[in-house]
Amino acid sequence: MHDLLQEMGLNIVRQGIEDPGKRSRLRDIEEISDVFKNKKKGSDAVEGITLDLSRVAGILSLSADTFNMMINLRFLKLFTPSDKRAGKVDYPRDLNKISDKLRYLEWHGYSLKYLPSTFSAKMLVEIRMPHSHVIELWRGVQDVVNLEGIDLSECKQLKKLPDLK
Repeated sequence: MHDLLQEMGLNIVRQGIEDPGKRSRLRDIEEISDVFKNKKKGSDAVEGITLDLSRVAGILSLSADTFNMMINLRFLKLFTPSDKRAGKVDYPRDLNKISDKLRYLEWHGYSLKYLPSTFSAKMLVEIRMPHSHVIELWRGVQDVVNLEGIDLSECKQLKKLPDLK
């Protein structure tokens, strides 16, 4: 029943706003791809992205510029179910900003060594980055008063955990 209600809500959002970059939530692979291809469409309206990476056919390019424009992003989930393989995703090598409003971050296989230097963990409640290439989550000290959960399983290059005071 919950899944049905969730799907109904997403369909209402899709029907109400034609441009995916102006929607608050993105889940459809084609819409996410469109937003990242057409960098101008990634807007401050996007608050949540959920992407099952195993559904990526071909190559999906995620643009750093588009992430920079998503200033209200609060929920980011890029995941691969444990029984499936991720599709080909071209991650931004020059990612320098993720929204300061981010509350939930799940990014399986994150390919950079650190989160962006401007990353703020102040609002973050949960961070899940299994199978990532991080050496250290972030440099320096972060105010993590809201952080309740952290998952860095299978991060084989991880050398240092952040100060979680």
